[in-house]
Parts: sequence; C-alpha cells; structure tokens
Amino acid sequence: MQITLDKDIKAEFMQDVRKAYSNAIDQARRDVGMVKDIYSLNECCELLGISKNTFTSNYLEQGLPFYKIERSTYVKKKELYEFIEQYRVD
Repeated sequence: MQITLDKDIKAEFMQDVRKAYSNAIDQARRDVGMVKDIYSLNECCELLGISKNTFTSNYLEQGLPFYKIERSTYVKKKELYEFIEQYRVD
C-alpha cells in the first residue's frame, strides 16, 4: 500500500523525522560519553586550541563560570559557548 501526502505535510513530517533522528543520535552519544556537558580545563584548552594561561586570563578571569572539585577545574559546555557568544562580532 502506498500513501500520498500533501507536499506541506510531507515536508513537516520529514522535518519531524530528522529532528527525532538527531535527538536520538545526540542521546546515544551522551550515553557512550562522546558528547560531554562538562569539560575539564585541559579539554577546554584543547577544544579552543589555546594554552592554560590564555584560557585562565581570557576566560576564567574575565567571568566565565567555573567549578572547582578538589584541584580540578571544570566548565559547563553551555556556559562556555554562551560566554564566547558574548564576544561575537557581526
């Protein structure tokens, strides 16, 4: 059996399928640790391609929220990207 959908309904359906697929892939990556919500100081530096001194002076000392657990420093991914977005040049 074949079903024929209106063009607009088909486009909306395909958009919903793509969104569901993307959400499922993101969740699977989180489940296996491929996507992290929190970065260590070293991971932040690697991600941005900068040194620890540069990250400390240009990010942490300029107001990027961070978290200390014993001697380790962590940054939430969301907060890092929000901080960077503040300096966007149009």
